Amino acid sequence: MLQASRPLALVVDDDQDSTSLMAQALVAAGWQVHARTGEWAGPDALSYLLSADPMPSLVLLDQRMPHLPGTVLLERLQALAVDMSATAVVIVTGAASELRPDWLEAEFGVAVLDKPVSLRTIQRVAEPLRQYLAGHVLKVGQADPAAQTFPREGVRL
Repeated sequence: MLQASRPLALVVDDDQDSTSLMAQALVAAGWQVHARTGEWAGPDALSYLLSADPMPSLVLLDQRMPHLPGTVLLERLQALAVDMSATAVVIVTGAASELRPDWLEAEFGVAVLDKPVSLRTIQRVAEPLRQYLAGHVLKVGQADPAAQTFPREGVRL
């Protein structure tokens, strides 16, 4: 059972070191963390998100993963009509120049964070969102424009 004071985050990266770093930073910032890592991190995350209850408030999602890259995972969730309207998604990538942040924001409402990431960078992203969630208890699917725009307007990456 999740505690209301500790929002849930999902970290998805095929690299164990990156996964550990991001998870440690989130835990230090007051989050409960579930992680999917390794070669099958993308498909594992898709399976997790299809049945998540509750849905995580934050997903840190690597773009370059074997079997299921981050944007492809988002496309599959969208095609399956998975409601992630109360979930902030941040694509984490070492190849940000290959992505179009404007397209990602328009298509999926996600932000992009360049690798390598540091503990401080992850905490800078996660802490304002945790504070926001502590003051606004949302149910998955609840319409709240502030929650839907938080990744774009509340965090400067």
